[in-house]
Amino acid sequence: MATLSYWTTDGTRPKRARLTERRRRALELRIRGMTFAEIAHEVGYASPSGAYEAVKAALDSAVFDAADEYRKLHVARLEALLNSIWNAAREGKLGAIDRALKVLERQAKLLGLDVSQQSQEPPEKLPGKVWIDFPWEDI
Repeated sequence: MATLSYWTTDGTRPKRARLTERRRRALELRIRGMTFAEIAHEVGYASPSGAYEAVKAALDSAVFDAADEYRKLHVARLEALLNSIWNAAREGKLGAIDRALKVLERQAKLLGLDVSQQSQEPPEKLPGKVWIDFPWEDI
């Protein structure tokens, strides 16, 4: 008598593997620009909210490196937007300057460049940072 295996070759359960694959596919389609309604139809979710939750879960659990690709895609889109208004901003057109600043702010936030906004902790409390208290007055 043959025994049924409840585990796949990579050590995961088949049901979980299918769920992970559906989430990965939903995220992949979202990166391609599909709406949640389109993703729901394509992948087989009952509603757009189901597709949204799948994409969110994929991003939260880092199902694969698509989250990083999604971030890179957004950075590329922001760069394209910035390039389209850059000359006008450099010419001093106030509307273009305002838009350029908004794009740059969004890009900085996306890339985590504004450390002061990410943490209200003093510099010595930031992870991975070394704070040296140097006696400047002694120099």
